[in-house]
Amino acid sequence: MIVATSSAFAQSDKPAPDKAPISINGVLLSNEYEKECGSYVMESNTYSHRAGRVTKVLSGNRIVVESGKGRKKEILTVNLAGIATSINSEKLSEFLTEKILNKIVSVRGNKKEDTDTEMFAIIESSEFSDLNRYLIENGLADYEKPGYGYSVSYVTTCIYRKLLEKAKNAKIGIWANAPLPN
Repeated sequence: MIVATSSAFAQSDKPAPDKAPISINGVLLSNEYEKECGSYVMESNTYSHRAGRVTKVLSGNRIVVESGKGRKKEILTVNLAGIATSINSEKLSEFLTEKILNKIVSVRGNKKEDTDTEMFAIIESSEFSDLNRYLIENGLADYEKPGYGYSVSYVTTCIYRKLLEKAKNAKIGIWANAPLPN
């Protein structure tokens, strides 16, 4: 696990006491699944960051975010990266409406190659540092591979898969009545 010191980064074999990711100024430096998924520090992909207001919830994994004003106004359709709606779609829509509709969010991801108005991304808000992760970790949503390969990091998608497995095994949320995975 990488831990930050006051002047440099140091290597430590000891996990953080609460196994929480380590971040400095909002940049993740480690994760609780680093041995299986790798380190955020080692990935060098760049992602687009935007902030705006959620103006519509289109489905359990799609929202509309508006940012800017006048000629600089941007309207994006945002697909929540890694979130499947094959199970629990209606409840996911209700949850998103209750938690983020008309609220300011940060969108972290990349636009699809063939459009300037649609992207796959991770949603951050005052209540959620990673809404997508929250949905999977708490058994509110199933995971699916993001529709665009470079929308989020490999480390993030690996962590989402690990959290899905953990939620299924613990029979949390939508997995409460599901048979255990093989």
